[in-house]
Amino acid sequence: MTERTKTAIVWGVVAGATAVSVALWPVAIDFAGHGDVGKAIQVSIGWGFVIGGALALRRRPGNRIGAAMIATGVAWWLGSMLGTRVPILWTIALMSNSAYFPFLVFTFLAFPIGRLGWWLPRLAVGLAATAEIVGYVIANLFSDPRASGCTDCQPGLNVLLIEHKPELATFLNFRVALSSAMAALAVTLGLLVIR
Repeated sequence: MTERTKTAIVWGVVAGATAVSVALWPVAIDFAGHGDVGKAIQVSIGWGFVIGGALALRRRPGNRIGAAMIATGVAWWLGSMLGTRVPILWTIALMSNSAYFPFLVFTFLAFPIGRLGWWLPRLAVGLAATAEIVGYVIANLFSDPRASGCTDCQPGLNVLLIEHKPELATFLNFRVALSSAMAALAVTLGLLVIR
């Protein structure tokens, strides 16, 4: 890949990230209740990962760190759409609210070579993915946002809702997700200390 092509790709990603940021602004959730500043923080976090990933890909195209960073940013943006009241967009945001976590764990553990060399880092990434799939996606099949405290949510906002079963949703969300996420974090921190 030539330098000109690499530069064009980076600028294309910057332009795309800027367009996504502008498009996300009206539906981005307010980060920590700070109004427009909170929205700016929410959108900027995804922007930072996408741009950082594009620069990493430009520098080392064969390394997976850049792609993982871009995936982290895109997943962060998907979860940022919880401010919308369009049912399909809201459901996508809900189901991907923490989808960035496995990519982030991969990025930390695979840095700087871009690969998970042995079974322990792979286990950590697998646990992080399990936390996302079981803990959030499956749990939200049984969680009605209106019954869970969303006062301005209209009926049918969660289009994948099977039946509101708060006990089951809470069990899946906290027991499985938290256990998996904490295990992934513990392994991650342990490996970072060892390195």
